[in-house]
Amino acid sequence: MKLYSRNRLHAPRTIGATTVLTFLTVISLFIIAVPVGATLNLAKETTFNSTYTNVIHKLLSSGLKTLIVCPSGCTYSSIQSAIDSASSGDTIEVHSGTYYENVDVNKKLKLKGIGSPVVDAGKNGSAITLFENGVILEGFTTIGSTGSRKAGIKVTSSNNILINNTAHSNQNGIYLQFSSNNQLIGNTASWNNGIFDTNNGILLSNSNNNILSANTASYNGEDDLGGYGIYLKYSNNNTLSNNSANLNYNDGGIYLKNSGNNKLNGNTAFDNSHVGITLEFSSNNNMLSGNIASSNDGYGFGLLGSDNNTMNDNNAYSNSEGIYLEFSSNNTLSGNIASNNGGGLYISNSNNNMLSSNKVLNSGFAGILIMGSSSNNKIYNNIFNNVDNYFSGMKKNTTWNTTMKSGTNIIGGPIMGGNFWAYLNGTGFSQTCTDANNDGICDAKYTLDSNNIDYLPLAATRLTVISPNDGETWMQNKSYKIKWISTGATGSFVKIRLLKNGTAVKTIKSNTSNDGSYRWKIPYSIVPGTDYKIRIISKSNPAYKDSSDKKFAIIEAV
Repeated sequence: MKLYSRNRLHAPRTIGATTVLTFLTVISLFIIAVPVGATLNLAKETTFNSTYTNVIHKLLSSGLKTLIVCPSGCTYSSIQSAIDSASSGDTIEVHSGTYYENVDVNKKLKLKGIGSPVVDAGKNGSAITLFENGVILEGFTTIGSTGSRKAGIKVTSSNNILINNTAHSNQNGIYLQFSSNNQLIGNTASWNNGIFDTNNGILLSNSNNNILSANTASYNGEDDLGGYGIYLKYSNNNTLSNNSANLNYNDGGIYLKNSGNNKLNGNTAFDNSHVGITLEFSSNNNMLSGNIASSNDGYGFGLLGSDNNTMNDNNAYSNSEGIYLEFSSNNTLSGNIASNNGGGLYISNSNNNMLSSNKVLNSGFAGILIMGSSSNNKIYNNIFNNVDNYFSGMKKNTTWNTTMKSGTNIIGGPIMGGNFWAYLNGTGFSQTCTDANNDGICDAKYTLDSNNIDYLPLAATRLTVISPNDGETWMQNKSYKIKWISTGATGSFVKIRLLKNGTAVKTIKSNTSNDGSYRWKIPYSIVPGTDYKIRIISKSNPAYKDSSDKKFAIIEAV
């Protein structure tokens, strides 16, 4: 039976009861058709061209295998013995059970755990170590590693993928040492608290260009030795996104030491017994955006001896301090929120930093504290709304406003200038200042102390009804002046409505100049009553509106 032609492969055909659909099927049947022990002479039987001959040779010689490991009943009961028998490119499938061994991966393999098999290092070294590049490790649980620089999963090679693994009860959970271009996705490294060095969930040392995404690192560290959820030291150009580093002991959530050009985005650091997210010891040129640090015993975010970092759109709330800068310069903080912290922003011995478009709210002690020899910091277009907004222990000047220029400021006004200074009870400088030309800038400067003056404080944007506002009685067929005060960028025109029992029953004027008054002759069609109010609404931004504080009466004409 011949399954080939002399010069080319034919289209799929039926041979006996078998339909040959693809070239691979042809090869399979061709091989099966040769009797055991027979000599196949391709030169006599056919003239395959070199392309097809090479394909057959590669298929016959590749030998990629899947090796099965299970506690009993499989070819291999040891992961290491399967690795020793494997060739580069093979897959090792490890089924559930506990394997008491130290696994050294010294070949490019895919190790896939089925049912979360456990590798127990037995308190001797690392549980799994990746020595070779290009390894895929998925679905394992590692425990019992001890010793200095040991881990549940230790990686000393590059270009590996670690996905959906769990490392707990180890010296360190996952440890990358001189290891680059790896991806760590969806791993859990928690409850790692050995007796040597610090105990960290995920540790990167001298490791660059790695991606850490959607990992969980919690409950790591010991009170005496310390430790972090995620710790980078001497490691650059890494990306940390959507990781959780919560409830870690002694040191904190995420910590960068001597590490630069890293990106931290969308990570959380909650309820750590010390601090949330820290950049220290010349951790420069990093970018932090969209991270949340909450309920940490110390600060939420800290820059210590670190320069030229960018912090955008982060949220620090319910920490001892919200955002803390010490001996750190030339950093840019924009769009961050610090709320319900002991201190909102703390700046000590730090120079030439730019803080703009941040919101510092409801701080227990002060909104912003500036201490030591801090100088030449520029702080503008922020909202400070606290019981006390400012505390300073230094005499050097800080710039509290930019040059007046067009642009939407943080409270929606049309002019960029200084900051919005508010108090929780509504009596802050920006909340009560006059703004005669309605440009959104207070008519007077705001003096924090003799060395610190905001020359262009932002004015609250508001409309305030002043008449009728105190229970007046008006009469049909008579004219009365409706009055209001406009502050800030409420626009050039307003709408005036009549409310009865809280519901709009008449538009008195759909469009009138925002000049503070409008004379209204009450028509006979208005039903007498005692539950009326006036509402003034900005035409350009309807969010700006106000109604009479008290109800007023309209009575029948006499």
